[in-house]
Amino acid sequence: MTTPRPADAVPQPLDLTSHFTETYRRRVDVEAVAAATGHSATELVVHPAMLLGAAGILRGRRAVTHWTVMEQLAQCGATAVTERYVFDGKLVTCAGVSAGVDMALALAAKLRSSEIAQAIQADLAAVGIKVQLLPGERKQVITKTRARQHQLALLTWGTDYFDPNSNAQAWCENPDDSDQSKLKILAWRSHFVDKELMAESQAAVRELDPQKRIALYQTMQRQFMERAPFAMLLQQNAVAVLGKGVSGFKVGPMPDYTHYSAIHKA
Repeated sequence: MTTPRPADAVPQPLDLTSHFTETYRRRVDVEAVAAATGHSATELVVHPAMLLGAAGILRGRRAVTHWTVMEQLAQCGATAVTERYVFDGKLVTCAGVSAGVDMALALAAKLRSSEIAQAIQADLAAVGIKVQLLPGERKQVITKTRARQHQLALLTWGTDYFDPNSNAQAWCENPDDSDQSKLKILAWRSHFVDKELMAESQAAVRELDPQKRIALYQTMQRQFMERAPFAMLLQQNAVAVLGKGVSGFKVGPMPDYTHYSAIHKA
């Protein structure tokens, strides 16, 4: 849960008299909006940016809204910029309409994923979603996702240990979505909370009957593919080339299972 800021830390609403701002102030308790956005990213589309403006949250911060009310946004003390979307700390505002579906896709350039990212970009463009590609070092992209500062990310994932719980827990379990969570793996990093999947994951790891356990994970996998904000694109194949006369080497299903002690050269 988001921890509200102390009452004395909530910015007081500006005394704006425009019909636009007053209309939104009558519909929404903007002070509550201010208190609720203290610790989590807030994404706003089109006119709702004015709610934060009326609450005083945008004072001195870069923001954008629909072009028809940019002047009113500036009256709220915001630095109005003419961009499709703007990040300022934990706040994200956009210009509205199609800008609301603009995305930034972070990708690790050294993963040879540029072609894949460009294909994703083209596919999403075909349905009206504009994607900006942000290549970076693998460490940079992982650091960004661990800090939950990404919109989309293209990365590889490998199982930590040889049991399905390694994947089920990482992708499905997020018991605490706050910044204070003790379990900050994949589901948490993308704010994915699904109580049913989480309960099934915890039940499956305790199940002792192999066939029942397999059935639980198969059900979870189908539900995950339908509901989770993740898409599995490709599965990597490891290739090993052996010289003439070399034997005894096998590529394991995980790096820890690839052993070299049995290699023999005639």
